[in-house]
This record gives sequence, structure tokens and C-alpha cells, in this order.
Amino acid sequence: MSDEGQRRASGSAWRVVLLAWYAAMGWTFAIGCDRSTPQPQSASLSSNPPIDGSSDAEEGHGAGQGEDASPSGAAEPAVPLAGASLGEEIAAPAAGTSPPTATGPSTDSDSSADTSSPSGTATPTGLAPLRSDDPQEMIRHIEQIDAQLRDLVLAGSRSLLDKEQFIAAGKQLGLLKLRAGEHLANLPAANATERKAGVIAQLVALSHLSGLGDVESARQLEELARSLNSADDPELSHQARVVLLGFELQAIQNGQRDDPNRLLELARGLFGTEKDRGFPEFMMLQQVAAVLEQMGFAEQSGEVRQLITENYLGSKDPQLRGEAWVILTRDSAELANFNTAYRQIGSPQFDPASLTAAARALVDAHPVGPTLEHLAKAISQIEYSGFIEASRQLAELIEARNQQIDASVSTRIVDDLLAAHRRRIALLGQEADFAHWLVDLDGNPINWDAYRGKVVVVDVWATWCVPCLREIPNLRQLYDAHRDQGLVILGVNVDDRLEDAREFVEKQRIEWPIARPADGKGLQSEFAQQLGIKLIPLVALIDRQGRIVKLHVRGEQLDAAVQALLQEDQQDESTSLPSDDS
Repeated sequence: MSDEGQRRASGSAWRVVLLAWYAAMGWTFAIGCDRSTPQPQSASLSSNPPIDGSSDAEEGHGAGQGEDASPSGAAEPAVPLAGASLGEEIAAPAAGTSPPTATGPSTDSDSSADTSSPSGTATPTGLAPLRSDDPQEMIRHIEQIDAQLRDLVLAGSRSLLDKEQFIAAGKQLGLLKLRAGEHLANLPAANATERKAGVIAQLVALSHLSGLGDVESARQLEELARSLNSADDPELSHQARVVLLGFELQAIQNGQRDDPNRLLELARGLFGTEKDRGFPEFMMLQQVAAVLEQMGFAEQSGEVRQLITENYLGSKDPQLRGEAWVILTRDSAELANFNTAYRQIGSPQFDPASLTAAARALVDAHPVGPTLEHLAKAISQIEYSGFIEASRQLAELIEARNQQIDASVSTRIVDDLLAAHRRRIALLGQEADFAHWLVDLDGNPINWDAYRGKVVVVDVWATWCVPCLREIPNLRQLYDAHRDQGLVILGVNVDDRLEDAREFVEKQRIEWPIARPADGKGLQSEFAQQLGIKLIPLVALIDRQGRIVKLHVRGEQLDAAVQALLQEDQQDESTSLPSDDS
């Protein structure tokens, strides 16, 4: 390979390996105000100066949009990286890296042969090589290496290391894991399960080293994979097939093969059990499809994409299921039409009837569970944008179609989303009856009698929700303008940690009462579950009779709605006063 080709391959390896390591380490990228993942520390938010009405916080804030699903972001489901345990699954070498043709150890200064530490000497990562006769101690040592790899990935993702530092540390840890795996696999005291853990550790380590550009590791990896391809253990033989698939892909891409049939044969035989349908396999097949298409094998590329959708549309992993649906609909005119109609939400051109028609056409074209999942998630955004009736019509369509397809993970998720939607819109016109689920920040029950006879704005929010924080200037202005006329705001904080809410309220000098779910479970609380709250901010407007008259109104719309209620009450009072002639 030329110097330029080697440079490009190295750059490709850097990107793909970082991606693969994210997957192997189980990293996810959480977005949105629907907290299904642990909350970040919010101290940085609460330490900011108070948010006043003159700030630019409202810029770019669409009415009713949660942080995770603006119409412009709805073309494809957001698919965070998630995946396998590093100790169980492997990522095959990235296509485009150096082919495994070397016959001896690499002499490159960055090679794994040159990054080893003397026996018993700690690497720069802080771990020393270990050769214990106790299999469990070796397994714990490998787990420590994996922890160092997680730290390395985190440092790389935060740009705390440059590429050269990342690769050097990655090679050191990879070699350390390789040696530990070799020792464990050959320990006389190890049982079959422990020896297999050692073999898998070798596969993982060689895969990492190969992906980081070490040619000798690539040769060793292919040799080990071929020896395991016919292993009696189904897990080891599967891991070997994943690796061999990667090498066959390299051969196609590098021009060493001009017939893709062997590649297709390996791809078809990839799935023996449900456990085989993991992220590394998905990522590899996605890469196979892309390379085949680039090399002019369009028919074979389509077959691989069909293989992906057949095996992953029913996956229990939402990320894999969503990615498979993206592949299924990548050339879908019906999805493009739906997205066009969906992106018009909030504009004068928005037509609810056109959106429902486009949704019906999308389901007709792709009658699978993830299609209904995609549409069911869109319902919340339509509803939160203030188009209650349009969301109701779409919900009726999805509910009918959901009953017509086979039960799956998707159908259960859709049922849950539809049930939450029904609970939310059922609040309209009903008397507000949820104070018994709430306490103040000191743990005292909320006295709802104190709110009777007033116009009340209930704002469900959290310190980690950016759209919630952007609404604070509007609420502050609204409160200052109308508090003397009978307006009350009740903020309901759904942070998991009480101290986050308390610190934020104090630093921002919020004057209106703040409550929180009595069980302290945030969006998983009884309060949120019973009211169907899955996205925030959620704003409810309550009249003086205690009825919920509006949902999802914010900014200027909320101000106008509040003024209308206050003026309506003033007019009622004036007509009830006796005239001068009486």
C-alpha cells in the first residue's frame, strides 16, 4: 500500500475503532427530555446567574417541542450507540486497514511489538502485566484492563487525548489484554468456561490492535479466527465468523477478491442464535452492504440489507431495531412525504389531514412494528406542539394498525405510548386532581385548597431539560405581570435528586411554589405515570373553577390564554354587580 493509502487507512481505522469501542463499552448518547438514562450532574446549570426575561434563552425554542424530537430531527429515529460487553462480543477489523499479509512482527515504531512493557512493569495506563495461576484472578485482571479501556474511550470522546496518544494507549492496553488472555486460555487450573474467556479476550485484543493499524496483529487475528471457525463451542465459532467476515470484506475492498459470493456466504451464516444478533454483527453487516454498493455489487448489497432488516427489525434493543428500520426505509418516498408534512408543524403550511394521510401511506408501504413505533413517538411531538386533534387522529390510525400486526417488542411500546397519549389528552376539561401525588421541596403535602378560585399554570420541568429552562424567562414575566390579578404558578420538578431542584431554585431565585412527586421517582413517579407524562416541559392551564382548559401552551400563547381567563373572570364579576338604577 502506498504511503497515502496507508495514511487514509489509518485515519479510517481511527474513526471506526473509536466507534466500535463506544459500542463494545456499552456507551449510549442520551438526548431529549424523556429521561430513560441516568441524569447528569446539573450543578453547572444551577450555578449560572438567574435567567431573566432579557436573555436569549428562547432563541430556537419551538413551541411544544421536547429536547429530543423537533420536527426537523424526526426524519430518522435517533439511534444512540449501544451494544455488547467487551468480554463477550468483538468488533472485526475495519475495512480499509492494512491487509494481513505480513509474515513477521511489524517493525513500525507504533506496532504492538514495540509497546510492550517489561514483565512486572506498569504501563503508562497504570496496570502491570499479570501471570497468576489463579484463573479468577486473571479474569479480574482482564476486567481491570476493560475498565482502563472505558476510561480511554471517554478521554478520547472528550478530546482529552489526540489521535496519537489514543492509539499508543490503546495498543498498550490491547497487548496487555492479549497476553492475559493467552495465559488464561492455557492455565491448567482453568475450567472450560474460564479458558473460553481467555480465548475471547485474545480475539478482542487482536481485533483492537488490528484496527489500530498493527499488521502483525491482523495476521494473528486471522490465523486464530480460522482455527476457531470449526470449533465445537458455538460462541467461539460465531466470533470467528465475525472476524473472517471482516477479512473477506477487506479482500473485496482492496481488490484481492472480485467475487462477493464468499462474503455473502459468511454473512448468511452469521446468525445461529438470538445472542448472535448484537451490535458488532450489525455494524459489520452495515459495512458489508456499504462496501458492496461502492464496489458496484448493488444486488448483493441489497441482499445484505435485507438480511439486516430480517434479523434486527424485531430486536429487543431499541437502537438496533431503529437502525434496521432506517435501512428498510432509506429510499422510501412515503417516509420522505411524511417527514415533509411533519416538518411543517408550527408553520402556517401545516395541514393535519395531509400528515395523517402521509402516515397512512407510510404504514401501508412498511407495515412493520418499528414504523408504528416511529409514528407513535411523533404523536407526542404533534400533541406538545398544540395540535391535539391532529395527534388524536394519528393515534387512532396507529392503534388500528397496531392490532393488525404480530405481537412484538414494538407493539408493546406502541401500546404504552398510545396509553400515555390518551391519559394526557383526557385531562382536558377535567378537574385538576393530582395534588395528592405531590409534596413541596421540604416534603410537606401540597394544599390544593390554596389554589382554588385562581388561574393556575402548572409547569412540569427538570434542571436537565434545556427547553424547560428556556421557558423560565417567560414564566417569570408572566408571574410578575399577573400575580396581583389572581395568577398562580405551580412548578412540578421531576429531577431524581432533590438537591438538584433545591439548588437550582435558590440560585435562580424562583418565586413561585415548587412541588415534586412525593415518591421522588421523577418521570417514573406515580404522578407522571398516571398523567401520561413522558416528555417535558408539560404546561397545563387551570381556570378558577379548577378545570384543566389548555395543555402545551407556552410563551406568547400562554400569556394570551392567561389574560383571556383573567379578563373572562373580571367580566363575570362586573356583570354580577348591581347597577346604579337598582
